[in-house]
Amino acid sequence: MPDPNVPVIVAPVSPVPWYRAEWVVAGPNVVLLAFFVYLCVGALTEISSRLADYKGLQTYLAALEVCGASPEAAKRPGCDPTDVNLSKTQTAQDQTRNYDRLNSRGSSGDRCGVAAVITSPHGGFREDCAVLNQRMTQADAKARANSQPINHAEPFLLKATFPGDRDVSEATRGELEPILYPPFATYSWFGFDFDSRPKEDLFFLFIILSAGVGSLVAGLRSSGFTTVKDVAVGCALGFAVYLLIKGGHMVFFTGSSTTASGPVVNDNLNPFSAALAGFLVGLFKDQAIGLFGGVFAEASKIPPEKKPVTPPG
Repeated sequence: MPDPNVPVIVAPVSPVPWYRAEWVVAGPNVVLLAFFVYLCVGALTEISSRLADYKGLQTYLAALEVCGASPEAAKRPGCDPTDVNLSKTQTAQDQTRNYDRLNSRGSSGDRCGVAAVITSPHGGFREDCAVLNQRMTQADAKARANSQPINHAEPFLLKATFPGDRDVSEATRGELEPILYPPFATYSWFGFDFDSRPKEDLFFLFIILSAGVGSLVAGLRSSGFTTVKDVAVGCALGFAVYLLIKGGHMVFFTGSSTTASGPVVNDNLNPFSAALAGFLVGLFKDQAIGLFGGVFAEASKIPPEKKPVTPPG
């Protein structure tokens, strides 16, 4: 029992330094969380808009093919004459091929290969973009060489300069300039360039950053601070989820195909599931080594020699 006559000395509580305050500790995580969410929204928006544009393009192409199925079909209400319909069908097919190329390989360095140009309803919009981009690039280089301000409103940029060249309307320039020279801090700006990236890169970025967002939220809920290790682990788990999603229901093989002689199984290894298996083995390498070691040790045992069976009698 403490002596009541002895005074109790309470040590003074020192104030928490400002650099250890909760808002200071959580501040970098909030900033990183906002940046991750910003990038996730951009990737998701680009993916969604591409899917919508592609669906609209395929619907338009299907309607043109219905009108061009026969001379009688061309006489239906809403259908153009055969030659006009054939020209529109060819243009839509070219748009589809360009769109597939954008989704598979991207259009890095070619701003005229983005979806906003490919799926434009204006005739010759892609050709106008290529012409205007070349003229603007040359005008920019000349202005920089002469230390002059860059001006894309010059009338000569709209005029053809040699045989075979084409004029560009003022309205078309107004539509193309934000595409060729995207505004600062937008998802199309050269620092992000989302609209010219392959669709697979956008899926990958979206899932990885979503996992990073989850790790940051978990850290803010627990202690207000998320270490670099936690964010790295979250992004790595996002990579595993990406591989799992891309693997789909065809786990280790790419499926089967049907030929004239019957179904043929394609035994090509699915790279996504194979990469996922490699990731899990690397993640749990100690357990995998023990498992494989036990399997190989069991398989390498020399079976006991069997004695010959002597028939009775």
